[in-house]
Amino acid sequence: GLAVISPAHYIMFSMLFLLSASLSAAETAITTLMPWKVREIAAVEGDRSLFYELSGDATRFLTTILIGTTIATILSTSLATQVATRIFGPRAIGYVTAALTIVTLFFAEILPKSLGVHHAEKVLRLLLPMINLLAVILYPVGRSLAWLLGWLMHLLNLPLDAETTVSEQELRLIVAGADKSGSISPFESNLINNVLDLENKEVRAVMCPRVDIVALEATASLADFLQEEEQTHFSRMPIYRESIDEIIGVVYAKSLIQYLRTPSVDLRQITVEEIADAAFFIPESLSAWAALEEMRKRRLHLAIVVDEYGGTSGLVTLEDLLEEVVGEIYDENDDVEETEGGIYKVNDLSFLIDGSAELERALQAVQLDLDEDEFETVSGFLCDRMGGIPSNGDVIVIDSVKFEVLQADERKVVRVEATIMPNENKAGNGDSGD
Repeated sequence: GLAVISPAHYIMFSMLFLLSASLSAAETAITTLMPWKVREIAAVEGDRSLFYELSGDATRFLTTILIGTTIATILSTSLATQVATRIFGPRAIGYVTAALTIVTLFFAEILPKSLGVHHAEKVLRLLLPMINLLAVILYPVGRSLAWLLGWLMHLLNLPLDAETTVSEQELRLIVAGADKSGSISPFESNLINNVLDLENKEVRAVMCPRVDIVALEATASLADFLQEEEQTHFSRMPIYRESIDEIIGVVYAKSLIQYLRTPSVDLRQITVEEIADAAFFIPESLSAWAALEEMRKRRLHLAIVVDEYGGTSGLVTLEDLLEEVVGEIYDENDDVEETEGGIYKVNDLSFLIDGSAELERALQAVQLDLDEDEFETVSGFLCDRMGGIPSNGDVIVIDSVKFEVLQADERKVVRVEATIMPNENKAGNGDSGD
């Protein structure tokens, strides 16, 4: 009967059950925060912090949790079975076991682990002192098991303290989580992702194409160069012999300064080849990241991009590469005004539009009256109209507006130029191709 059950049994069972639940929460919290968050907290709190000990020897804490959980579970189950048998008799043991399993599963596993995931740092701060004390009490057992673990790992030729690495995909997930939680701003999140994208993006996707290169013949005079610089505001220009495929160097506006300071020098008598620097060539298959590294090491702002046959494919500047990370960079010579989020007015008839810009506002800016409720962004709209994700340079004409894709990746349109065509040049709906 109930009279033979001492209150100590209930107290002991409750303590063991609570210990099991606490250790379950602590184990999940450790695996949630390890290794980077634990190292971050340890660095802030110093070498006297329990987080510092955890970062240096997580196995000790996890072994203690495993031993403690096992002991608590066995003892609490044994005690509960003994009490239930005395109260209800041997025939009820099946029902009691089922009920105990459900209670244990929810209150000692699911609930604690959920707390460990969503409130990992708070859980560890509360429970680490207790686990550290248990580790001291259970030191002989824990030390023996740690030795056995080390022996087995050595036998299997596996490193016990392998260096923890993070893959690119894991890093992206960490950044996305930090962005969602507000730890970093959306701009910082985009910045990090754009840096990671540089490794997988080839220079050909970033460069100024061959047809848009502004270059000078090697026989052009400094006066010609000065005139071209005043018109284009390009301070660096390639120079070539006979054709653009024979680029022999790059001329810099700063090289003109010493001649401009000397009135007696006739700029028409000096050719650009005389003051040109050597050109730096890179293959179009080179990654944007590698190109950025090479240009940084060589302290260059411009590189000539060549195809597999050695012909000129385009050119890339340091600004082009940096814009892949931070977005469009405008200087004092760029006549561009941001009118809405991601919509930049070049002049009354031309706009630069981000693919992520709101479609309704973009259509209003270019004076297009279309009933497009299906899409929210310019990228989604253009991908639908073009029958897939377009490539750089693809063009489509919709009513009186020509859309030219300036930048696109494998998933979306990043930047497009929209030009309002005069009435006499309207081409109706359709593609102009590429």
